[in-house]
Amino acid sequence: MSTISPHITEFGTVDDEVEAASMHRYCRSRNFVEKHASAIQSTSLKGDYGLDNNFRESVQVGLDVARSNRLAAALAFIVMLMFAIAYATVPFLEPAMQQVILLKMKMGPLFAFLGMGLSVGFLSEFMKVRRSVSRRWTRSNTVNFLFLFLMFGVIAAAKDPIYYLLANLYGEGGSFSTLLQKVFFDQFAWTLLLACPAQTFLFAWKAHGFSSKSLSVECPNFSEFFALKVLPALIAHWSFWLPTSVIIFCFPTDLQLAASILAMNLWLVLRITCAPSSRSLHPVGK
Repeated sequence: MSTISPHITEFGTVDDEVEAASMHRYCRSRNFVEKHASAIQSTSLKGDYGLDNNFRESVQVGLDVARSNRLAAALAFIVMLMFAIAYATVPFLEPAMQQVILLKMKMGPLFAFLGMGLSVGFLSEFMKVRRSVSRRWTRSNTVNFLFLFLMFGVIAAAKDPIYYLLANLYGEGGSFSTLLQKVFFDQFAWTLLLACPAQTFLFAWKAHGFSSKSLSVECPNFSEFFALKVLPALIAHWSFWLPTSVIIFCFPTDLQLAASILAMNLWLVLRITCAPSSRSLHPVGK
């Protein structure tokens, strides 16, 4: 799959050692795009861009990412499953989780915003710094942290009411039909139509130096944006979140957001630990 933007890693950012080279490639590519913008956009609108080929290649990219992350995904899924079983069977865990629920009720939307935003933003940059040669926190890490903090925080704050909406629509409990309906809405309505496209756009926009014009030249319409950017991220997302969402919806509604934050951070840590040298698409947060 041919792209103009610099390589997007697990969170759409680059390691410190390769950042300068990536930015050089990006600036050189953007100059090329601006110089030939009319020709590129013309061929795209005429269908000469190879959208069908890009669609097939994007599917393959998504499958490759899912395969490369299968160990981390399996381990995170097993840990979440064990935690759900422990919550249902170990007496002392329920009072502890009640404290989490009380904190969530006291903080309101800030619980989701700070819980997901801070944990994902800090963990991603902290682990990247630990893997770097210099092991120094740079301005780039601060920018990436703020970007991830704001994006994942807003997504989590928007997602929390969805859990309560699904509880009102389909009820509480862990019956097969209830779980099936909740997971279907979560993954094929919320994620497919809103969360994944929005998050993918933000990562691509950041990769283009926060330039909407540069991004629009690469993906001049939604079809190409979906084929080039959203589809591979969506496939990689489903490989982990489809089964994991089943476990999350087994928890009481008041704990489902906290469970999704735990699952997200488990996936992040295990993915980087199991495949420290990999470069793949960013995950789609809950």
